[in-house]
Amino acid sequence: MNARHYYKVFFLILLLSLQSIIAQQNEKHVLIISGLGGSPELTERFHTYMLDTRTAFVDKFGVPSEQVRLLGGSRKRLGEHVRQVSTADNIRAAIADISNKISVEDDLYIFLFGHGSFDGSSAMLNIPRRDLKDIDYASLLNTVKARNIVFINTASCSGPFLKVLSGENRVVITATQSGRERNDTRFPKFMIEAFNSPAADLGKDGRLSLLEIFRYAASATVKEFVEANHLVTENALLDDNGDGKGTAIKSIENAADGALAATLFLDNRATQPFASGNITLAREKAQIEENIRALQRKKTQYSEAAYLDLLEPLFVRLARINDEIEAGGS
Repeated sequence: MNARHYYKVFFLILLLSLQSIIAQQNEKHVLIISGLGGSPELTERFHTYMLDTRTAFVDKFGVPSEQVRLLGGSRKRLGEHVRQVSTADNIRAAIADISNKISVEDDLYIFLFGHGSFDGSSAMLNIPRRDLKDIDYASLLNTVKARNIVFINTASCSGPFLKVLSGENRVVITATQSGRERNDTRFPKFMIEAFNSPAADLGKDGRLSLLEIFRYAASATVKEFVEANHLVTENALLDDNGDGKGTAIKSIENAADGALAATLFLDNRATQPFASGNITLAREKAQIEENIRALQRKKTQYSEAAYLDLLEPLFVRLARINDEIEAGGS
């Protein structure tokens, strides 16, 4: 190996390793809410979605069990992991408790499973007793001082939540694009599948980002409709740039949305802090990391010198982007 290349690449890898070590460790707090089923079959399905999500975060992604809270839609299904019913009062109390415990450097993840409804102006998840509207959830989230807030509503009629909850340092995902998509949703089934499917790891780095989860689940949902020769009546959306518009899977490749979601990984390994509003840097960082992985997969196609020549500028630019992100994008 050419000595100049050896020392240059060694220095770059060492620099990136040191940055990874000193990268800010953030904790995750997870609230999973299951609503009313309306029938024993659906009640069981939503309950299973909730438990499967908990299992993924605790057993696979390494989030401490005490930081994962569940509120169930059926009093009959209360148990070790589900100790409270998902009433409006209990949801408020859970978010208030999390708000008291969470750090400004931590992330909050909220998942909603169940039936949704839309009255023409507001969307709701159907829960025992009185429902909370999308604006109620927005008010509750405004009390939480977290680094990032992730809100995923997998219910029918969930689309209106996106515009109401959209904001800075937030990722909002809905199973539908409007309040008029009222059929039982398929998106949560594929989201749960993505938690454990190697195919969802598009970067092939052993980690799952929110963007990868969305792309897998939304694509699989559309595919199931198409293969059954059915009209697609469910269109998931993702918003993470705060404009409240959202992006569907068919447009996500070159959309304004997706940069923040690409930087948020579900496991508890340290991640680089994300400068609020710095969409361009985050998107470029994700793209360069993918270019590095792609080049590494093709390493045998190049001579050693050619491979290092291609790798060097990618590492240099990635190191500079990490510096800019840590400095707040200045």
